[in-house]
Parts: sequence; C-alpha cells; structure tokens
Amino acid sequence: MKKWMLVAGAAIVVMCGVGIWFWLLGSVSSEAPRGVTLDIQESNVQVRRPGTTLWENAATGMEIGEGWSVKTDANGVAVIRFGGQGESRLGNVTEVTVTKAMINAEDPTKVNILLKLGTGRIWSRVLKLFDIESSYAVETSAVVATVRGTAFDISSASDGSSELWVSQSAVDVAPSQGILLESPGAVAEGQSARYGSDGNLQATSTISEEVTSGPWFSWNTESDEAFVNDERERMKTMFLRMGGVGPDSVLYGISRASENLHLAFASDERKDALASRYFARRFARILNLVEEGKTGLAAQEFARIETHARTQLRGATMERERRSMRIAIARVNILVADAGPDSPLFPFKQRLENLLEALEEGNDAALLYVRMLGIDARLNEAARFRAARKFTDAATSLSVAESGIQNIARESESMLPSLPKEARRALRGKLAALIARGLAERHALRAAMTPALSDETATSTEDGTDAATSTLLGPPPSEPPREPPQTGSPGEGDSPQGPQYQSITLFIQPNPVNVGQAANLIVEAKTAAGAIADVTAKSTFVIVNGVGNLNGPTVTGSQQGTITVQASLNDNGTVRTSSATVTVQGQVTLTGLELSSSQGLLIDAYKNPTTQIIASAVYSNGYRKAVTAQTVYELPTPAAGSMNGSFFTAQLDYVGTALILGSFTEGGVTVTGDITLNIR
Repeated sequence: MKKWMLVAGAAIVVMCGVGIWFWLLGSVSSEAPRGVTLDIQESNVQVRRPGTTLWENAATGMEIGEGWSVKTDANGVAVIRFGGQGESRLGNVTEVTVTKAMINAEDPTKVNILLKLGTGRIWSRVLKLFDIESSYAVETSAVVATVRGTAFDISSASDGSSELWVSQSAVDVAPSQGILLESPGAVAEGQSARYGSDGNLQATSTISEEVTSGPWFSWNTESDEAFVNDERERMKTMFLRMGGVGPDSVLYGISRASENLHLAFASDERKDALASRYFARRFARILNLVEEGKTGLAAQEFARIETHARTQLRGATMERERRSMRIAIARVNILVADAGPDSPLFPFKQRLENLLEALEEGNDAALLYVRMLGIDARLNEAARFRAARKFTDAATSLSVAESGIQNIARESESMLPSLPKEARRALRGKLAALIARGLAERHALRAAMTPALSDETATSTEDGTDAATSTLLGPPPSEPPREPPQTGSPGEGDSPQGPQYQSITLFIQPNPVNVGQAANLIVEAKTAAGAIADVTAKSTFVIVNGVGNLNGPTVTGSQQGTITVQASLNDNGTVRTSSATVTVQGQVTLTGLELSSSQGLLIDAYKNPTTQIIASAVYSNGYRKAVTAQTVYELPTPAAGSMNGSFFTAQLDYVGTALILGSFTEGGVTVTGDITLNIR
C-alpha cells in the first residue's frame, strides 16, 4: 500500500512539474508602464502643476502629465520623455505646457502628444508613429508643427513669430488658428522656415553649415542618435526577457500550444496585450534566425504568420487580433528600420511593411497611411546611402520613393473626399511632407554628386549666432529672428538690395496627372554659391498654354493634353521666370498584370524554399499599383510545390521550373500574368 502511494505521489509530482514547465513555456513578461518624465540636464528648471499658478523646483525623474508646465532659466536645460516614443529638449529661457500626453506602453501605435511652446526653443525627436490618428505636435502662438516620426527644432519669439528647423524627415505646418486646415504646408529635412505672428510663411532657406555645426544642433543630433540606440537596445532586452523558444527548437510546437492555453484562460483585456507580445516574440525570433544565417527557416515561419493574417484575420470580428499584430510590428520595427538592401534583414523589413498593409485592407485611410510609411522607409534608405556616398543605391531608393509618392497622389484624389475631415487632413499633411522630403532628398543627392556644389556653404536666413555662442543653446530664444529679405524694386525702403538668386526652376508634381487631378507647383531658386531655396510662396503663376485652372501653387487639368505653367519671382527688382509642362491624361484603363518574386527567379528548395509572388496592376498611363493581396494565384504544376495565398514554397525533392499564374479583377476588367521560377 505504501509503495503504491509513493508511486502515485511521485507521478503526481512529475505531472505537476510537467504542467508547470508546460505553462512556463507560454509565459511572457509584461512591459513596465512608462509615463511622461522630466530629466534635468542643467539647472535651473521649474514646473507648474495643473490648476495652480505657483512654480516649484523640478527634479530629475519626476513624473509629469497633461496640464503641467515646465520652464528653464538662462542656464536651464531639460528633457521631457514620452515613454520611449519621443522626447523634447527645452533650451534656455523656455516655457512649455504639456497639453496632451496620451501614451500606452501596451499599445505604442496610439500616441497623441501636444506641447504648447510659450517662449523659447524646443527640439523634438519622435519615433515612427504607425497609426493615422496618432501625432506629435508642438504649437506656438503662430503655428502648429505636426510630425509622425522625425526630428525638428522650433522657437517662439517675444514678437509672436516662430522659426522651424527640420533635422530629419519632414514636418507639416499649419497656422495655430487653423489646426483643422486640410492642406497644411511642409518643411523638409535640411530646411528652415520663418513664420510671422499671424502664422503666414515669411521665408524658407537651407540650414547653413554654421548652424548645423553649432553647439545646440550638435548636442541635439547626438542626443537623437543616443535616444534611438537606447530604445533599440531596450527593445532587444525586452524580447530576451520574453523567454520562449524559436522555430529552430524541437520544443517550438509545444511552446505555441502553451501560448494558446494562456490565451484561452486570459480575460479579454489581458488577452489583447498577451497576443500582441506573443506576435512580437515570434517576429523577434524570426529576426534572430536571420542573423544566425537561417534565412530559409525564418522565411517559412514568416510565411505561416502571413498566411494566418491573410486567411484567418479577415472581417470585423477579427479586428482585435489584427490590432495585436499591428502593435507587434510597431514594437519590432525599430530593430529593422536601418536595414538596407545589402542586409539579410531587408527582405523581412519589406515583408513586415506588406503585412502591415494586409492588416489594413478594408480601411482605406489606414491603408493609404501605412503605404506612406513605406515611402518614408525608402527615403530613409536613400539618405543613408547618400551619407555613405553609395550614390547609385541612393538614386535607386529615391526613384522607388518618388514613384510611390506619385502613385499615392493619384489615388488620394479619388479617395480623400469620402474620408472624415481629420483623416483627410492627416493624409494630406503626410503627403505634403513626403513630396517636400522627396524634393529635398533629390537636391541633396544632386549636391553630393556634384563636388562644385557640395563644397559650397549653403546660405541661410540664420545669423549664425548658434556657432558663435559659448553656451549649449546659442542665442537667447526670446531674440526675434532677423527680418526676411524684402522684395520689390530698387529704391523701395531705406536699404535697397540687389538680386539674391541666379535663377529659378519650376517643378510640377505629380506629372503626369489625370483630368481633374491637381498637381503641385514648386519653385526653387539657386544662389551664386549653389544653395537651393524654396521660393514657391513668393512666386506667381500663369498658364501660358493648355486648358486648366490655377489655385495658388496648384494646377488642375480640365481636358486631355498638356499645360505649360510659367512661374515668376520678383528678386529685388529683377524678375526671374521658369516654365514647366505637365501632361494631362484622359481615361485610365487597366491593361495588364506583372508578377515578380521576392527572392528572385532562382529558388533553393533546401536553403530558402519560400518566396512571395508580388503582383502589380499596370494601367494605360504607365501607373502601377500593388495588388498582391487582391490577386488570385494558380500553380498548374503541383509537383513543384504549393501556393498559400501569395506565397510559393518549393517541394524539397523537386528540380525544374514552376509556372505560377495570377489574375486580378477591377471594375469588371480582368487581367492575367505569369512568372516562371527555376527550382534547384
């Protein structure tokens, strides 16, 4: 009897141990909440709590929130940190109020930050925001600068004017009294802009080398890099602490079963956060496999996730799980953001972008926004290649981005009118920022490839006092910016000036356009030193040939043909002109379907057997649109492998060719295409 009891007891202990082990396989650590905190870099810094008028001394690490105000004196410098999503650095003699501070450690896609800058200067670095409803904005008495992933500097002077400097990406800007304007302006990387107290643009210029090499810019650019690196390392550490095993472990299937058990017992609120962390852990393990050289296994695991998303996560009832996967992609993005085409992580970076698009199918506004994020990624790659002097690669990435911008501009013409006003404004602001950034990157690449121009120092409306001062911040922020150059004939005013520019150039984007579609007019002026300045706001336009309508710096074609527009600039008495022609196309029809393979035409059935078939619809005007998710695929030779959605996996023992057919239907018109893969 005792022997039986001992055996039974031992069995129970073993079963309990196995049960605990099984349960722990699916356990995943949660992320500690991260709020809004204040970091004192240099004293003196004070804070004012909501609903009070009293200022008190601030302390490093103290938590603040909505309604709090922070101010620095002539020696003070402070940093407001927003849960790892962004941070804003206050210069000397600066006062700012946190108007909105919505951040969520469990959902980094939901971010809404609004800072009210009373006086002084503030530099902000913001990580990419993945939700169209999220934003990070700084408001002065004159303008509101809104970003969704960038680095910028803005000041507010005592006379109510504001000045903006953009260090990375682009910023869309609207007057403070017109926050809901649907067509904000944009300032791109490497540019500065000055606004009057009424919010109207007064001048734009290229940020001079004297300013960028000054102590304020130098400290902030170094701090930006440190911020991103710290967040990347924090994310890596978080994934390591999540535990679990990867697809290369014999326990992986058991671990996935344990995860399902955890989800089954979790409450609804807990289940969403848990599912997001499981997806993030799977993505992180895939990236680990790539770094270990196991790209084939990584591709197979990623294909399983993609198949699950495209086949199981459809319809309104699955929105919660789709949201969990979006959050996971947002978490892991920082680990692949810098991957270029020469990195083994690059194909997975692109597949994450495609997966994010698939998750937004059925939500036109969100889908358009995530496609814009993909264009941002191409522009980032172009900038990194340019900095590394890999000009051919930079030009390729930039061309892809420019093509994407044109496609988005065409599609938005018909899509935006049906969207809510807030969504329209967000998308138009993002599109304006992309257009401005694309132009700026094209000019930067051209300058980098032309030594005669790149050796010249760009001119700026800055007075250069940033570099001359011995303090961290440069000139007192309360000092009003210098007045912009006045235009007009010689003799007007007390101190007439000569011409500033050698020539101007008119650009029209997008080009071509369809009948009824607006194109943007951009005018750039070139100085004798080779610097480029955007003078669109100072220029006037007239149609010299063709039929169309002008509305400020836009032209709309009324009928098929061409329109020639002439831009004029009064350069201190010298009138400079430039003309450009835009093609207006008539009815656009669907003409074909092109198929390509994400892994190329040669497939190694052992090392990397899975590839995605990418489909592009071709239209009569040359426009191409990604329709991978909407295309129906067929594999006439099943012995070669199998199709799962748009993913083909080669049979391990098959050697030969595999013909894949695709068909796409739109507006009652069906087009077909095919691709032949060589399997070895």
